[in-house]
Amino acid sequence: MIFVVDIGNTNTTLGLFAQEKLCYHWRIATKRDATADEIAMTLMQLFHYENVSPQHITKTMVASVVPPLHAQWDDMCQKYFSQKPQFVDASTHTGLVFAYDNPQEVGADRIVNAVAGIQQYGAPLLIVDFGTATTVCYINASAQYVGGVIAPGVAISTEALYTRAAKLPRIELAKPKRLIGNSTIEAMQAGILYGFAGQVDGIVQRIWRAYEMTAPVVATGGLATLLAPETQTITHVEPHLTLIGLAAIARSQQVPPPS
Repeated sequence: MIFVVDIGNTNTTLGLFAQEKLCYHWRIATKRDATADEIAMTLMQLFHYENVSPQHITKTMVASVVPPLHAQWDDMCQKYFSQKPQFVDASTHTGLVFAYDNPQEVGADRIVNAVAGIQQYGAPLLIVDFGTATTVCYINASAQYVGGVIAPGVAISTEALYTRAAKLPRIELAKPKRLIGNSTIEAMQAGILYGFAGQVDGIVQRIWRAYEMTAPVVATGGLATLLAPETQTITHVEPHLTLIGLAAIARSQQVPPPS
């Protein structure tokens, strides 16, 4: 089985693939001070619940935007899985072509999303990732990664609203009963949900106009299923796009690249 890990600033998403099938997936909090042993014990509990043995894992592929955790994950895999994990970056052989000033600046999650997006939906393509930050990435008709837009994410923006406004409560991110809220909570939910949906539509439509095309738009990330239906531009939702991309890269590396 291929074990894939997407280490984000807020959450870490995990998956186990058999061939091209995502058999198991989990989402845990990202803890920057976690030790290799603490990470291992969390994984062992998740694996045990699904009756999976670490011996079943043949390769571990990691996309991370939290460099301080790389050493812990590397140590954990070598100690408990008897293998060294591979961390994806712009130098990894993925087949992705960059039309970007400095490819090393592109986050591993954005690289992996692009690989999976091209394989599943073709090119040109826009990918919206609702994570700690909301990112919009553009892949052109030649399947080149051109670049994108990075905006504050839904969760951190909501938290800022709560912490900086004395009378506003911390709320659940959910669809309100009505557009015009008749309570503070409903009004905040409407502002957040429809405000971010409008932000995505505005950015996507500007990209369409700038490049004189209308590319499909795929949404991923933890809040994709909540926000995508409220937009006018998102055409596909794949919450596990990053995990799918990691597994695809791992499988491609089992076959030597063409010389």
